[in-house]
Amino acid sequence: MGKRIAIEALTRGDRVISTARGDLSRLDDVKDAGAHVMECDITIPFSEMKEVAKVAENVYGRVDVLVNNAGYGKLGTLEELG
Repeated sequence: MGKRIAIEALTRGDRVISTARGDLSRLDDVKDAGAHVMECDITIPFSEMKEVAKVAENVYGRVDVLVNNAGYGKLGTLEELG
């Protein structure tokens, strides 16, 4: 869902910073569409997250909108999920 939001924003002319944990090649399609791509792991300590935020802010000079799409999905029947 995050990729779709980023690509939609790019098609509307917005500037986008797209983040992911680990392998950034997963964001190649977003990068190719014009997004700035950087690594960000939401499990890092807050003090380190502040540094990531500073880097993001320096890319375009400011951040106007933040979309947090971090999450985990577990699919199955109720009996299987236990």
